[in-house]
Parts: sequence; C-alpha cells; structure tokens
Amino acid sequence: MLFTWDNRIECSVTVLLVFVTFLIIWTRTHLRSSETIAGSLAILITSVYLFNTNQWQNWLWGFQLAWPIPVLALTAAVPVIYLPMVFWRQLVQIIAASLIAILSLGNGFVVPLVLAALFLARYLHERNLRTLVLCIVSAGIAMGGVGLLIINRPSTVLYSAAPSNIFSAIVLLAANPFLDLSRAPPFFLQTSTGKASVIAAILFAMIAWFFYQATKRDCLNSAIYTTGAAFALLGIGSVVMIAVSRAGSGLGGVAQSRYIEYAGLLPIGLALMAGVLHEDVDLSHRARLICRLWLGILLTLAIYSLLSEPERLKWGMNMQTSYKPLLELVKVAPVFPNDAELSRICPQRDRYELIRRVAKDRLFRGMIPPDSSVTAQRLVVDDQIGNIDSVLPSAGAGFELKGWSAFLHCHRSVDAAFLAEMQPDGSAHLLVPILSRDKTRPDIEARGGPLLSGWSVHVPPAFAGKKLVLVTFDWTRTIFHRKRLDMRLE
Repeated sequence: MLFTWDNRIECSVTVLLVFVTFLIIWTRTHLRSSETIAGSLAILITSVYLFNTNQWQNWLWGFQLAWPIPVLALTAAVPVIYLPMVFWRQLVQIIAASLIAILSLGNGFVVPLVLAALFLARYLHERNLRTLVLCIVSAGIAMGGVGLLIINRPSTVLYSAAPSNIFSAIVLLAANPFLDLSRAPPFFLQTSTGKASVIAAILFAMIAWFFYQATKRDCLNSAIYTTGAAFALLGIGSVVMIAVSRAGSGLGGVAQSRYIEYAGLLPIGLALMAGVLHEDVDLSHRARLICRLWLGILLTLAIYSLLSEPERLKWGMNMQTSYKPLLELVKVAPVFPNDAELSRICPQRDRYELIRRVAKDRLFRGMIPPDSSVTAQRLVVDDQIGNIDSVLPSAGAGFELKGWSAFLHCHRSVDAAFLAEMQPDGSAHLLVPILSRDKTRPDIEARGGPLLSGWSVHVPPAFAGKKLVLVTFDWTRTIFHRKRLDMRLE
C-alpha cells in the first residue's frame, strides 16, 4: 500500500536496497582488500552475483521488494560480531535486524540464526560470557521466528516432499546462479541435476574448508571475513528452507529466478572470505593456492552466467514489445463505456491477439496461453480434477457448459482450466480458457475441495460437433491434468 501498487517504484526501491547492501560491503572492503588483486576480484564477483539479471523476477516484480530486506538487515547487523560495543547496543541491533527480517520474508528467521552461529563461533574461540548470552538471545529470536512461520504455514503438499526430492532441490538451487535454469523446460531440469550436484558439492566443500580455517585463526575479528561468513550461512539456510518448502512443487517450482539471489549469497560469501584469507601472512602456501583457485573458479562461473545475457535481453525486449500495446489499450479502455464503442478502436479479435502475444512472452513460468498444444508427455490422466457436468444449447448462439475443477488431493483450486480437443498423437489442443471459476459447489467441498470450485463457460456455434475434454494446470508442479473421457457438443 505504501506505493499504491506502482510496480515501477517498488522495483526501483528493490534496486536501491541491493545497491545499499553492495555499498556497505564495499566500504568494509575497500580500505584493505581493494588494494590487492584478491580483494578486487572478491568485490567484482560480489557485484556480478548481486546485480545479475538471471534473477529477473526480483527486478521485474514489484512484490519482490521484500527479498533484499533480510540480506540488508543481516549486512547492517554483522558489526555486532567483530566490533567492541556496549552490551545494550549489541542487543538493540540484534533485535532490530531480526524483527525487520522476520516480518519481511518467510526466511527472515535465518538472520538471527546466522548471528547465533557466528556468536557461538566467537564464544568457542574466546570463552566470553557476554558472547554466549548474545548467542542465546539470537537463537531464541530465531526459534520464535520459526514458530511464527509454522503457525502461519499454508496447508499444502509443498511441505511434504520426499527426502530425495529435497536433496535434488537443494543442489538445483545452489547451482542455479551459475546455470540459470529459470526458463528451462521441465525435461531439461531433470537432466541438469548431475551437473548441479557437482557444482553444489564444490560449493559446500569450500564452505566447510573456509569455516575450518576460521577455527584455526581468529578470522571473525575481520569485518570482511565475518560479512562473507554471514552471507554464506544465510545462503545455506535460505537454500535449505526453500528446498524443504518448494520441493513438493517439482524442479520447475524450485528453479525460479527469484530464488537465485539467496543461492547467490554462497559464492559472494566465499569470495569475500577467500579475498581476506589470501592476504593472511601466516597462511600456508597450499592454502593460499586454494584461495587463488577458488577465486578463479568463482570468476569463471560468474562469467559463464553472463554468457546467457544476450538471450535474456532479447527475451526481455520481446516481452516489452508484446506488453506495450496491451498496456496502451488498458489506458484508453475506461474512456469507452461499453464494448461496442471500444470495438470501434480495437475489435475483440485484435484484443485477443494482444493477449495471445503477451501470453506467448509470459512473465510467469508455466502459464500456457489458449490456442496452443500440450504434448502427451506433459498430460496426466486424472478423473479427480473436475468434470463437465452439463452442455446446454444457447438458442443458436453456441453452447453453455458448466462443471467443476479442483485438486482434491491437496484441497485447493486449480491454477488454470481449459476446454481442449484431443489429437491422434495423444496431445491436447487447448481451445477455450475457463475464466469464470468461482461458482459455489457444496458437493465438491464435501469431498475435500474448495467451495468456489464451480465454473461455467460459453463457446461459439463453431464448436458444434467437437469433442472437448477438461484440462487443468498445476502451476506449482508444472503439470497438466486431463479427464479420461471427452464430451461431444451437440
């Protein structure tokens, strides 16, 4: 409500918050690390992963304004770990950063959890009672955030995925900043898990190595190293949480570009820690070579992620070209009080073409436009997804169809519903989108579905004689369902 839903202002604020985060990191590093090659590489790698366009959902969706807030809150709170402060000031900063993060986004509880982990590491090194108290306070706030999340958790199958699916989701999320699978088709995601597993294994192995080095020397006294460690831990916690909550939606639900930023915190944190550790005068020659190798790998992966930039730019320009005419129509449509007057400047056929082009270059994954085909491999036969209950002639003006659609197994409405015509090869040709899906159906509610699961749709006379079948779409799983039997319009 703050921006009255102006997407441009919201997106601009998102960019501003990320820039402030980068500015804070730069001010902590430029006094020391920017004078070295390793430090300069760390800053370069940080900027690539923070501002990469492969997380285009975060840059283009105004409601993604919340995602950089926990990152900024943690970045601002990290000095309580390494700077000498009075106790009350440390306490205020911890509580403020934690509450801002928890009230901003679902993974906000990870912020006080990260602070608790860093305080614990400091306590094990220096055995200071105040540090232990701050660790306990941070952990308590984190547990409160987890409790709040559990109480408000949606009742959905997304949280009941098998462990193997969660593991696949973790490796895919960790590798997505480098592979950019957010626009990949579902079958390609399955074949990419091997490559993703290798990248994820390297990432987690290096995280373990850097934290082992931190136990051998007091690295958490360094602003840069502590910031890097905080970013890496926030990245791990967020990746695991997203995997647990979204693995039930399949790999397509996990490989969303909006999740890339949190997975991108892993290479950012590792780059910052490598840049500091490389300059340690007491570091062994072998460990210094590992830091150089790791910075080289991160830089190579960053460059690799930029190779798809021209393709993303072309896709974005196509989307802009498609959306612009529709937006211009929306601006002038309120001036014309009825459809007849509006049709003089833009006939219904032209309006349909505008919407069809927008759907073709869609911003949301998996939204399939009308008048397109779904292959047999993507169709799942399921008689429990709905039904065409009645077909009534409409006095020479076509047919009125009524029925219902719902996902009874998870007690929710379908994400989209269509009337389709089956083809000889088993594919479905989507003909009519069912837009009016808010009719009350107590009988379906009694079977476990939502009350508003009834639908009705009108089709023109040209559909006479066609055999139509109900097709529904599950956006979270990127799966189409269809009824086993079709119905002829007569």
